[in-house]
Amino acid sequence: MSSDINVNQEPYWPQDSRSSFLDQAFYASEPDKLRQMNCRYGFASKMKFKFVSLISCFWLFRLTQGLVLTSPDLSILQQSLTEQREHELGPTPQFESPEHAAIGDQIVLKYPKFNTQGSDFNYDVKGIKLSFGDIVALAGDFYYHWKIGPCAPSISNDWDSSPNTSLAVAADNVNLLRTDWENFLKCILDVIYHQRDEIRDASSKGMDVAQVYKNSDNKYNTKFIGCTKGFLVIALCNPDHFGKDAEKAYSSVHTLALRKALEVYRSQKPSDLTEAYFIDGYAQHYLTDMFAAGHVRTPRRVLHSTEFDLHFMPGDQCNKRQHDEDGANGLWVTNREGRSWAAYGDKQLGQGRSAKNRQMIKEASQASVDEIWETFKSGNIPEASDYVALQKIPLPEKALGITNFVPLFEKSPTDKDVMLFRQNVDQRAIAKSRRTLNIKQDNTGWTVLNDEIKGSGASINMYIYTKSFMSDQKLLHFSQVDSASLNMVMNVYGTVDAGIVGQYWGMASQGVTNMKASSQKRRWTDVQSLGDGVFSLVGRQSTSGTSSKAIHLGLQVSQTSSGQLNTKLVWNQTIDDGNSDFKVGETLYGSFDKDTKDRAMVKYFDGQSSDSRMEFWLLPSKLDAPPVKHDSQLNISKLNFMIPHKVNKADSFSTIVGYSSGPHSGKWYFCSWKSEYKETIFTTLSETNARRAQALLSDPDHNRLIRIFYGQLNPNVTTIQLDMLQPKRNEKDGTIVFDEKPSVQEFNITWRGLIEEDYLLWFVHDVNGDGYVDLVAYTSDASNMSLDVVVFPSRADGTFDPPVVSPIQLDPQIGELLTGEFMRPLYTMQATYTYPVTEQRTAGAIMSFFNNYGIIAARIIAPETVRGSFKYELKGQDSAIAGQRSSTMGERPDKWMGLNKKTQQIGIVPF
Repeated sequence: MSSDINVNQEPYWPQDSRSSFLDQAFYASEPDKLRQMNCRYGFASKMKFKFVSLISCFWLFRLTQGLVLTSPDLSILQQSLTEQREHELGPTPQFESPEHAAIGDQIVLKYPKFNTQGSDFNYDVKGIKLSFGDIVALAGDFYYHWKIGPCAPSISNDWDSSPNTSLAVAADNVNLLRTDWENFLKCILDVIYHQRDEIRDASSKGMDVAQVYKNSDNKYNTKFIGCTKGFLVIALCNPDHFGKDAEKAYSSVHTLALRKALEVYRSQKPSDLTEAYFIDGYAQHYLTDMFAAGHVRTPRRVLHSTEFDLHFMPGDQCNKRQHDEDGANGLWVTNREGRSWAAYGDKQLGQGRSAKNRQMIKEASQASVDEIWETFKSGNIPEASDYVALQKIPLPEKALGITNFVPLFEKSPTDKDVMLFRQNVDQRAIAKSRRTLNIKQDNTGWTVLNDEIKGSGASINMYIYTKSFMSDQKLLHFSQVDSASLNMVMNVYGTVDAGIVGQYWGMASQGVTNMKASSQKRRWTDVQSLGDGVFSLVGRQSTSGTSSKAIHLGLQVSQTSSGQLNTKLVWNQTIDDGNSDFKVGETLYGSFDKDTKDRAMVKYFDGQSSDSRMEFWLLPSKLDAPPVKHDSQLNISKLNFMIPHKVNKADSFSTIVGYSSGPHSGKWYFCSWKSEYKETIFTTLSETNARRAQALLSDPDHNRLIRIFYGQLNPNVTTIQLDMLQPKRNEKDGTIVFDEKPSVQEFNITWRGLIEEDYLLWFVHDVNGDGYVDLVAYTSDASNMSLDVVVFPSRADGTFDPPVVSPIQLDPQIGELLTGEFMRPLYTMQATYTYPVTEQRTAGAIMSFFNNYGIIAARIIAPETVRGSFKYELKGQDSAIAGQRSSTMGERPDKWMGLNKKTQQIGIVPF
């Protein structure tokens, strides 16, 4: 704030607030009015007067005449103004009116002898009682000076250079609501209340409120236009609602409110405190807008057209595109207090994943009115830079860079005349090679961009079905978004506590670290948790030609209560392991020695044209130093599976099981140690008449292995075969034998899973709670449109009943777009889920992460009930986790370990 304003001076109120900042053309005679307007704002210039512009100019002229629009008028208006772009512009960028109102109605307003809830504020405007939330909703969007021609002065325009001018504009606009200028208050409130009731009803039925808002946009926009006269023009001239401009607009109106509180302090008339709160309610429209993700980093002042033609304000349409995209997908934001959280935009506030944002908004809003109360009590006004609410707002500059998905538009940090535009609209994770635009380009240039965005999949499929859920599953997502410098973004997903607002599963923390990489190219092959907050990253670093070295990184990660992550590099090891000519395979961690709890890292390398090998590295017990390579190394056949398995229930250690399945024979490898990794116990078993298996699981309940055959290589592609094998240990020498021939069962496939690639996950779990461990599969076809969970119920004798199939579908009465071809699976895992109301928990849930046009998303599927059912159903879906990129540390290819599988990302691991 400039130093030329005394915040303690008397309140500034223009004598004629109705006309102070209106275009004087509005009050001229009708013939003069047309001449003075000249249909400016480019609606029709003197030199160019296109037919469609004439229609638009005519209707906007009628809007200035105080005429009541009839239904036919509205129809023509909609056609002439908005049908050209299929309602693309609408009442651009804001929290929806019921969302604004819901925030304000929760605030507590203090008086000397009582407190009142915002919902009971009852501010009188011409006999109509307004709640505090009503005031927040009405301000700015409906009661704001507008004009035909260049935009009316914004409150934010002169805040830095001439604050008194800004205060005068602010006071003039506040008076519009105080006096119900143009007398449309009742009409607008009726529409807002009707919209609120519709949303409440939809929410009570379990519908996605964002989709309900979207599907009813046109209906309510039409009603708003029917009530007001400048609705669309205000939407075209609304920089006060975005980013730094919103901060200035709030500061200006909040200053007026504080001055009014100072006046009440001097007059000692507490009843007049209501007026100060009313003014602050107007200010809080801009305050709450700053928490809407679509308002945080959208460059509103630049994305604005000053000429109207057949393209209908394409710069403003581009603004709405970014506003809608950021709002629907969310952003990870940070405030001046150093607190970080996930913020979503308009239409999203009623969703469970917005609970933390609601908490932060309420804190800021309460702080704002509390500041009014403190000024009334003390007679002191704080400096504008110290306003408490502004310490809590998201900062635009913190939402840019690698901490969120790549924005559609971003002002160049090096050239004020250049705008950066995302290279591929549908790839929101890639920032390289962004297109550069001249900010001053004409409408044609903006139109081309707007049409490109409009036709993109990311725009068409913006509002994917979202339903919040609870799970105590905590994960860390590693994302390498800058391979040159090895900047890594690390996100924690898990339970988010929003205080009295509630809890939900979502993004809880973020950290960015630089691993100080060498100039050689690095490729990561595995990331796993070692416990105690330590994570092991394994990869290869190119040296020269086809040569490479092993890389081992150890990271200590800790979480703070403010949403930050702290990282410490525990080890950084680069070593020539002699495996340059081998293809990297599975990596395992565990305790594999019967005489110690110390752990080892086991790495498998595929020799491709020669023998493959298992390599062993010992981990220090305190995890404070790099792994040490073990002297032993096993040369083996090419493996398809390498898993840990406990041969006996009493074992305190695991045995490494490797299985190699060829077209006619198979080999089993069993490896463990004794004497603190000094003596290897290694067994090889051959199997004749074998064929390649598609899955291998360890069943801890029966200490057996389950081998599964299906897909194109199966003799009958419409069946699935289960083999149950029982390894036994020779207690004398520790070697392994199979107790008997495999127990075999075969079932017909009645679900959509005929090829290997359809199967994303296999695991064992007691699904129905009867004490027997069942076999569970999760499938997704090539189009990602058909999802099924298949449960093979276990019998008491260890065999399985025919499968129970659960197609995962969405009731069209609840929502739409549960899945789509663009939702490519990233990573699928067995997870936990907490049932609402009862708070019972199952560990048999399925959590699947997928790619939403470069943004990571998650879906959770769980048994219908915690006990008594084998049926699975959708329990929740976060269609965009806080706007985070779907980038990871790399991916396992579709031929991983010689199997035909969908690619799986590396770097999403339990925390």
